[in-house]
Amino acid sequence: MSDNMITGKKHSTTPLPQILLLFLLFMPLIYLLGDSITQLANEPELLRLAFPTERRFRLLLNSLKLATTVSVSVTVIGVLAGSKLVYEQTPAWKSIKWIFLLTAPVPPYIHALVWSGMISNINQLIKPIGLSLSGFGFSMSYLVDTMAYLPLGVGLAMVGYTLVETPAVEAARLYKKDLTVFIEVVLPLASPMILAAMGFVFIQAITDYSIPTLYSYSVYSLEIFSEFSASNNPVHSIWLSSPIFLITFTVLVASLRGLRNTVQSSSISRSESLQDWSLPGWASTVQTLAVMVTLVQVIFLIGGLVIETGSITSLYYAVEAATDDLYTSSIIGLSGALLGGGLGYILSEQLGKSGYWWILISLPLALPSAIVGIGLIDIYSTWAPWLYGTMAMPIIAVTTRFVPLATIIVYTQRKRVDPLLFEAAELFKKKRLQDLWQVKIPLQKYGLAAGVATLAAFSIGELGSTLLVVPPGSETLTIRIFNYLHYGGSEEVAGLCLLVVTLMMCMSGIAFKTYSGGTNG
Repeated sequence: MSDNMITGKKHSTTPLPQILLLFLLFMPLIYLLGDSITQLANEPELLRLAFPTERRFRLLLNSLKLATTVSVSVTVIGVLAGSKLVYEQTPAWKSIKWIFLLTAPVPPYIHALVWSGMISNINQLIKPIGLSLSGFGFSMSYLVDTMAYLPLGVGLAMVGYTLVETPAVEAARLYKKDLTVFIEVVLPLASPMILAAMGFVFIQAITDYSIPTLYSYSVYSLEIFSEFSASNNPVHSIWLSSPIFLITFTVLVASLRGLRNTVQSSSISRSESLQDWSLPGWASTVQTLAVMVTLVQVIFLIGGLVIETGSITSLYYAVEAATDDLYTSSIIGLSGALLGGGLGYILSEQLGKSGYWWILISLPLALPSAIVGIGLIDIYSTWAPWLYGTMAMPIIAVTTRFVPLATIIVYTQRKRVDPLLFEAAELFKKKRLQDLWQVKIPLQKYGLAAGVATLAAFSIGELGSTLLVVPPGSETLTIRIFNYLHYGGSEEVAGLCLLVVTLMMCMSGIAFKTYSGGTNG
């Protein structure tokens, strides 16, 4: 039932969401594109940057190789581990069901510290027998990226499984064995969300340059950052980034189709699990191994950082030395989360209108983080110099990058609320915005709080765009950590990483708790 059916009249759509989307999400990119096209008219040779040849073509192949292998590996482990965690009903499995998702926002470069230390220790043990493991290149980049994005892949796969309609599966189990039903019925029904997970991991891996940089593996995304650092010409960067953007945009559109279909049907009541699910011993063993790999990621991350930090005293000195950076990160993270949460709430209403709004709102997810920063520099240094070089720049950067997450979270929680309540509030309101403050926001407070907490978690670890727009003389925790990682691990670096991970896990826990309150209420 729509508003028109209840009131008998057509409501005009407020232009506020479109305006906010245009100015806060697209204006830097639009301005950068306009600048690029204008300069192309005067310098046609700029077009050559859009077609990678020789060295840049090899860098693009390296990026595709890394992103593809990481996304496929994460998806395979996610399919196996997710099915075990969703369909296994013993108390032990239920207790660890979602705990590893708390580490989902932890950026890959923090995982790098732990796994670099692990490989170094292993090499010390096997050195007497003449063996050694490579601590650089593709293999290390693949290992760290896979472990970093594993919570995202497993979590989205679990969501896909929980939204599979139970009656269809139970009907198939009457005639076929459970393994056959899982392969022929469950996997196809869960495949939209699983493929969405693969796509999102691919986008994250191909646009990130932090891990390949640490392990001396040359990729295309670093070329964009390096070109801007060398020439200080945003136009070169936009043309240089076009091959990556075309790839990520295509993957994003394909991924959003599955995510949108899943979210649109998330209000349907489903049983979270199937009772007495029985698979052959070998299949159950493979599932258990996949879960163990996922848990190893959490244990090694937290345990490794605790061991590397050494003591509470070391942690105290690390935090004390980075007090200013902690203050800067807190301002950026909290301000960006509140701003992004508010924008996400406004924009969430647009997601129910068409798939095009999903693509528009989610577009920042497909952009290399460096392009977001470069776009902000280009437009604000020209049109708002009073804002350029202030703390507002990194706040706008993290908001632009992560507002799609808040928008999707708020919309997903809204789908679980009876729409008649919103329609009745719109119909019977006596004052303007009365329905907003007395009905809509109270009903969506859990989704809004979850969106704000999620943005805070991801904003704390943002690096790519913040590195470009942070005010002179200021530094965030992530920038300090990333700079120190180039010189190897230390107690101070491990202590700072442990602090960041703790903050992120707390924010993730708040997001899960508040969202669960909204969906269970």
